[in-house]
Amino acid sequence: MEFRTDVFDAASIHALIERWQRVVMALSADPTRRLSSIDLLDEAELARLAEIGNRAALTAPAPPPVSIPELFATQVAGNPNAPALTCRGRSLTYQELDAAANRLAHLLAAHGAGREPMWRCCFPVQPRRSSQCWRC
Repeated sequence: MEFRTDVFDAASIHALIERWQRVVMALSADPTRRLSSIDLLDEAELARLAEIGNRAALTAPAPPPVSIPELFATQVAGNPNAPALTCRGRSLTYQELDAAANRLAHLLAAHGAGREPMWRCCFPVQPRRSSQCWRC
């Protein structure tokens, strides 16, 4: 086996190989299994982590997935005047970016744009132009 000795030592490489083997074995046993459900660490590593870390945080269920538009809406509601985008010394707040994106989305919808087929935007690099496209 070859590896960069300036980056890794033999013990680290051995641990990486063992982790990879655990993943391969688990997925071979159940190909429908979620990758996130596989423990990469062995029992000794888990014990060490429990000793030095916050095990409760590690075993807590993952939060439900949230879409980018939902995260953005949360920022608009909670921090409307915070800078959302800065480019070439100019900034747009979350509220300004939201309003600009809504205006462009409504304009495109008025001209027949819908969710399908996919629409593409091409604007010069300017906060007010390129930032509006994400809502479309």
